[in-house]
Amino acid sequence: MVFKILLIVALSACVCYGTLSDVFLDEEWEDFKRVHGKVYSQLEEPERKLIWKQNLDFINKHNIEADLGHHSYRLGMNKYGDMTSEEVSAILNGARGFSFMNGSTFLPPNNMKVPDTVDWRTKGYVTPVKDQGRCGSCWAFSSTGGLEGQHFRKTGKLVSLSEQNLIDCSKENMGCHGGLQSNAYNFIKNNGGIDTEESYPYQGTVCIQRWKSETICYITRAYLTRSLDMLIWAFFKICLVACPLSCLVGTGRGIKNKTLLT
Repeated sequence: MVFKILLIVALSACVCYGTLSDVFLDEEWEDFKRVHGKVYSQLEEPERKLIWKQNLDFINKHNIEADLGHHSYRLGMNKYGDMTSEEVSAILNGARGFSFMNGSTFLPPNNMKVPDTVDWRTKGYVTPVKDQGRCGSCWAFSSTGGLEGQHFRKTGKLVSLSEQNLIDCSKENMGCHGGLQSNAYNFIKNNGGIDTEESYPYQGTVCIQRWKSETICYITRAYLTRSLDMLIWAFFKICLVACPLSCLVGTGRGIKNKTLLT
């Protein structure tokens, strides 16, 4: 009799826990929609909520492992949390094609000692984090990031450069549908410069060209490597002399825990 009572109490506790868990999850889902301005049709919302929950589970599992020392970073929910990795990649991963401008094959140096870490933010080379939105313009942000650091190295002034200028005017690239840094640098070189972010702000879509006279331009050399180990060597070799640099790295849930993005 006592065993039956304990079993009933245990089952009741499980049911109550499941109900409470669902309530908290529903509240988190409503918060997510409110914070990120999400509106769905009645047919779409169950699917989006399921994807969001799967991403939330992935984040929580990763962070538990990070607390145990298995990862060096933590994850958090953002506005793309209701999308699959494939959907996010289709929107944000804008690298298209494979070309190099005046490229040389990188050869790793012998007996080179490199630091364990380099944080160029503390040295003034890096602007605050930018958001490309729902536009496949990562190539433009990568291009301006490299130039911003080089301009700071030469002048001591950190100036945010215009990704929108590249999206609108670099016709070798495809605006929000992708592009390459090498094409962007080629455009900047031939155009005589690139506008500042202040004079040509980001819109996240292709707009009418509105070139201004306020330009800054420095083009650096390109290196070609197809090996991650070579890329790391090249990164430190170049950065010790002229950091930062721009590089393309494929991303996605399947490889993001194996690739260091710097």
